[in-house]
Amino acid sequence: MYYAQGESFTPPEDFTKESGVLRFHYLGTPVPKPLAARHVPDWRVPQGVLREIPVPSRELRSSGLLPAPATGIWHGSIDSAHPLSKVFNLWTRQAYVEEGQPFPDPRDRGLDISPKDIQWQWLDQANQPLPSGRKDITIRNFDPLHSEEHGH
Repeated sequence: MYYAQGESFTPPEDFTKESGVLRFHYLGTPVPKPLAARHVPDWRVPQGVLREIPVPSRELRSSGLLPAPATGIWHGSIDSAHPLSKVFNLWTRQAYVEEGQPFPDPRDRGLDISPKDIQWQWLDQANQPLPSGRKDITIRNFDPLHSEEHGH
């Protein structure tokens, strides 16, 4: 059992103010917690070839059989036990799909992978509709010095 510094402990049900002092004795072996790994971006990010995106504010996943529940960039992956997982599970396996539209079918690209085997994860980045109905392609600028969005 682990308690963080300052975390409250729920006392036993039979403990009352009249019971006196509640003492704890640690009977285990202390195990140091590893330091959080320092994030190192992909080498192409500083060169401007790739962009890092933050995790979306909400977790959204979908099966390849269902229509997309939200518009944006989706990343597809299959179980690592699948014979084609090393071919399919690449960071580049992304698609821009609009809400209600089907996800790409890998069989259209010659990969013998059923859409039911694909788990899609939403990465956000939806293009914003303009009053005219056209879409304004938005690419968020994740440079800490410039956090605003830019339309292109």
